[in-house]
Amino acid sequence: KRVKAQLLAIAQEQRCEEIRAIRGDAVEAAWGAQIRNYVLQPYKMVKDQRNNWETSDAQGFLDGDLEDCIGELLRTRAREEQIAREEDEQYKEG
Repeated sequence: KRVKAQLLAIAQEQRCEEIRAIRGDAVEAAWGAQIRNYVLQPYKMVKDQRNNWETSDAQGFLDGDLEDCIGELLRTRAREEQIAREEDEQYKEG
């Protein structure tokens, strides 16, 4: 019985680890934790907090015109990756 209980505990722990790996880091949905703000009254604006992209065409964005936002996000990530590569090279050289 004791060995069986230990095996069950190990199996349960492995299952929990698998679930954590699939789920990723849990982020609390709290004020200020959002990645994008939508303002529809008294003026219209959509602002992406990850890259400071914004537009006054909130209706167009909500209707699916996402190209500008996605393009800016990709450019921001490319810049961040370039900076990280340069820092790695400097670290390896120094």
